[in-house]
Amino acid sequence: MTIGDTVRYFTFDGATWQSEDVFEAPDVTQYPDFVALALDTADRPYVLFSTFVSAGEGGGEGTLYGFNDGTVWRVELLDSRYSGFEVATALDSGNTVRGTYR
Repeated sequence: MTIGDTVRYFTFDGATWQSEDVFEAPDVTQYPDFVALALDTADRPYVLFSTFVSAGEGGGEGTLYGFNDGTVWRVELLDSRYSGFEVATALDSGNTVRGTYR
């Protein structure tokens, strides 16, 4: 889910909702969008999303991959040429993350 310029991951413990920030974009001109979520066999979350981040006079679009390493969320840039539309992600039986976007 995106709230403002932040991608957040939510869980429900049976009584209350908990949230964790996956990604907070500095100086965005367009908020992150097209977020996809997949869980592995141990219920660890993986997200794929796109955004446009401005950088001074310029900026760039990108498709990013986020995962929680057990301590903090890590985010990696997958593609800086295109901001992925209609992103999707899944895990195979070996917990290998797969993703698509156009």
